[in-house]
Amino acid sequence: MHADPVQRARKLERGRAWRKANPDKVKQGKRRFLLREGKARQNYLKLQARHNRNPVRAQKKRELARARYYELHPKRPDCLCRGCGERVDWNGVGRPVLRCDRCCAPAELRRRERRRTQRAPEAQLQGVA
Repeated sequence: MHADPVQRARKLERGRAWRKANPDKVKQGKRRFLLREGKARQNYLKLQARHNRNPVRAQKKRELARARYYELHPKRPDCLCRGCGERVDWNGVGRPVLRCDRCCAPAELRRRERRRTQRAPEAQLQGVA
């Protein structure tokens, strides 16, 4: 059965469709599973869920993912303004802006200024704009 990828894909698709059509039965099945497993397993699953929600862990995972991306894609994009073609300042975090401060709309310029002033004081001290 698993040797044939077409049959495997069909079986997986049927299972997904059934779970989508029967959410109450899926919930009951999960409840029965936990009752069968016992308290130790339930406590472990709760601990694991809390561990995965930890913001420090999430930050660390984001940093690892970013490092891996930079390793796989060593060339950074050229950040050029779509209006005038000048180079746009970009610190490498997030998505670069499409237009420089001179070419963007006045409302967008006000939003950028508001964001710059609302940043954390330590970020302003480091010169991140």
